Amino acid sequence: MKQKQQTKPIISAFAVAAVTFLAGLAVVSSLAATTSKEIEAEDATGAISIFDETASASHAMAFQAASETPVPPPPATGGNTVNVTDAASLQAALDGATPGSSIVMADGTYSGTFSIEKAATADKPISLVGSRNAIIDGGDAKQSGYALHLKGADYWHLEGFTVTKRQKGVMVDNTQNATIEKLAVTAIGHEGIHLRSNSSNNTVTGNDVSNTGQDNIEYGEGIYVGSAKSNWGSTSAGNTIPTPDKSDNNKLLGNNIHDTGGESMDIKEGTTGGTISGNTFDGTGMGGPYADSWIDMKGNNWTIDSNTGSNSKADGYQVHANTASGSWGENNVFSNNTITAGVPGYGFNLGKTGDTNTVKCDNKAPGAAKGLSDVACKQ
Repeated sequence: MKQKQQTKPIISAFAVAAVTFLAGLAVVSSLAATTSKEIEAEDATGAISIFDETASASHAMAFQAASETPVPPPPATGGNTVNVTDAASLQAALDGATPGSSIVMADGTYSGTFSIEKAATADKPISLVGSRNAIIDGGDAKQSGYALHLKGADYWHLEGFTVTKRQKGVMVDNTQNATIEKLAVTAIGHEGIHLRSNSSNNTVTGNDVSNTGQDNIEYGEGIYVGSAKSNWGSTSAGNTIPTPDKSDNNKLLGNNIHDTGGESMDIKEGTTGGTISGNTFDGTGMGGPYADSWIDMKGNNWTIDSNTGSNSKADGYQVHANTASGSWGENNVFSNNTITAGVPGYGFNLGKTGDTNTVKCDNKAPGAAKGLSDVACKQ
């Protein structure tokens, strides 16, 4: 983060006029049940792949790119800016990126699937930026694979563009300290954004995730963290997932997740210490026998606060213990969340985990038919 320069005590009239003029040019853009799946589709490498050939009609929505155009951040000190205009130049830039580089996507369609397999550093991150009209188009939501795959891509910063039309949207494997910001991820066969294979300390913020589950509605989670126990020890995209998949300390902040086939967020056993804050969930269209809450929590020591949700099949938030794979689904804290409307069950359903998790009394659930929680709230 840049430090503000100290203001001198005397500023000339000319300087004041110049600052006022520049301020006038600035544009500020607003950002705008207790049973769970044990076998899940992971990838096309043969680990596990179960899917329905019929896409959900309710999710077969036409995609229209948003018009907002974020201003790309400048390249880090010592880096270079690479402007790309098509699929070939994009993948070449991804392959050739060095710490401090900034890759800027021109508006247009980038057809195919793309991979990022180079790491940056804390002092010299690598940026990949574009407007919502810069579209990574995987071609077919039923086609296995990832529209955009980060593999060992530490300290990358993705911002602004659109990812669409592949079985999985943005897949993150064995990646630390990356930022996924203000993307539109839509018209995806399974999950929209997935952090797995020991991907930790990443930030997923300000994204709009929608229309997932078009290949199999049951696997259409918006944001997914970790791996189910059934996939621990399997090989996924060349990364062996140890037991457990410790995708820890990830931050999911200020995302807008709606019209997803599965849960808005699925947090798996094996994950620890993450934060879910300031997100907006709309569960309209959730399908399959398991997707019945915005968040399905099986991790430990997560903080879930200041989120807003509406419309769910059963409850707003659910916690599931998984003692078969260790002591999971414990020590999570829910605070200052709001359930506005359309929830036929509880705002928070802790089930058998009620003595190991906390629902604070500052949560509000006027839209939950059964009330705030199945356990007593705590101050």
